[in-house]
Order: sequence, then C-alpha cells, then structure tokens
Amino acid sequence: MKRNLMAFGIIFLFVGMGFQPAFANNNNISVGKVVQQPLGKTFMKTFGGIDEDYGISVQQTTDGGYIITGCTYSFGAGDKDIWLIKTNSLGDKVWDNTFGGPDDGETSSWVQQTNDGGYIIIGRTDSPGADEWDIWLIKTNSAGSKIWDRTFGGTRCDSGFSVQQTNDGGYIIVGEKGRDEILPYFGSVVWLFKTNSLGFKMWERTFGDILFRDDAGHCVQQTTDGGYIIIGKTESFGAGKSDIWLIKTDEYGRSRNKALSYNMLFQRLLERFPLLERLFYFYRWNVN
Repeated sequence: MKRNLMAFGIIFLFVGMGFQPAFANNNNISVGKVVQQPLGKTFMKTFGGIDEDYGISVQQTTDGGYIITGCTYSFGAGDKDIWLIKTNSLGDKVWDNTFGGPDDGETSSWVQQTNDGGYIIIGRTDSPGADEWDIWLIKTNSAGSKIWDRTFGGTRCDSGFSVQQTNDGGYIIVGEKGRDEILPYFGSVVWLFKTNSLGFKMWERTFGDILFRDDAGHCVQQTTDGGYIIIGKTESFGAGKSDIWLIKTDEYGRSRNKALSYNMLFQRLLERFPLLERLFYFYRWNVN
C-alpha cells in the first residue's frame, strides 16, 4: 500500500514539474518532458493619442516590416488627417507621417509599397480645393515624405478604396463616383481609372446605374493578361438589395457588360445645367 502511494506521489510530482506520462504498448509507464511549441514573431501593438485614431490598411514591406495607413484625430494639421506608420518586423514604430488640410475630411483606404521602395496611398479629402469629397492619391518616398499628390472628382462625393501599381509603373484605382450625401436621389457608380507613374489620369471607366442605386468598387488587381479584376457591391444588378459585384476588364478598363447606364449621361447633363439640377432635386424631394 505504501509503495503504491509512493509511486503515485512520484508520478504526480513529475507531472507537476512539467512532465507527462506516456503509456507504451507493454503497459509500462515512461515519463517524457512536455515541449511547448514556439509562437514565433507574435506581437500586439497600439498607436494613437488622446483622441480617436484607427488603422484601415496594412501590408508587409520588403524589409520584413509593415506599412500602415489609417486616420488620426490626435495628430496632424486638421480635425482628421491621413496617418501613415512604418514599423519594423516586431511592430515597433520606425517613423510616421500625417497628410491633411485644415478641415476635417481626410481619410485613407489603402496603402501599397511601390517598386522604388516608396508608398502609394489612396483616400479622400474635402480640404480646400476639393469639390465635396474628392479621391486623393498620394505618392511618398521610402521615408514617408510626400513626393506628389493628385485629386480626382466631380461636384459630388467621390471616394477611392483601392490602388495598385501596374506593370508599366502607373497606378490603377477603383472606388465610387457620384454619391450625394445631402440629397440621396443620386446613387453612385463604380469608378475605375488608370494613371501614369506621376499620377496623371490616362483613362477612366464607370459601371452602374447612377440614379437611386449605390454601386462601388472596393478592390482592384491587375491580372496576368494585363486587364483588371474588380470586386465591389451593386444595388443596380443581382438578386437582392445589395449584391457582390465581380467585374473583369481588359487592359483599358473595358468590359463586355459595361453597364454604363444612360442615367450617367443624365447626371452629367444636370451637372452642366445647375438650374435643371435644382428642379430635379425639388421634384424628387416632393415625390418622395
């Protein structure tokens, strides 16, 4: 009895010290050490100030670190600015930079490291010089300092959601065009456009139904055939109120099912004649 208790005590002691018993086929007890698997380079980090700050896009960089873009209310020139943060492979901040004007309207959606080691950022701005919301394309060097920036937009709210450097060194951007946040009788269309390496627009395409529907492109990638694949959402087509929309184009953004509605032409007509636009708004307001 005492021997059994002693043997049990020894086994209990070994287990408590990080050993576990293993039972062989001959029913003899062997004792082996429990080995904890390494977790590798895992970490959690926070970045921010006393106000609201948030990250939206992150990619690993060629040096093994990470590039982060988001928005900050804590830092920068205005109420809300784009925030670009570079970290090392352990998530420790190496440098950061903010982009924005005096108003409260800068936000970013995507960042990618470019072939020259710098970064390309897509977002939107409503700082002076912009009409409502405009798409904002920013190119930086490897240290996050701005080299150039471009804005794209019309008289209504336009947003850029995704950018990728293309094989020719230019950029492909997708987002939404034409949203009106005050009088939402106009919807939005998918807006795809191509720039050269300096950010100057080469061509553009739109997909969707501008009146009363919300369509948007959320991500774009260049495909192996030189064309582009877009993923987004549509209220103009599909089975439900809002459906996933996958669009494949050629190298010039053309698609067999282009879906450029005549309503887009109607929108451009209204933009050209403000009185007609106000009359249309008045009519839609009273009808609804």
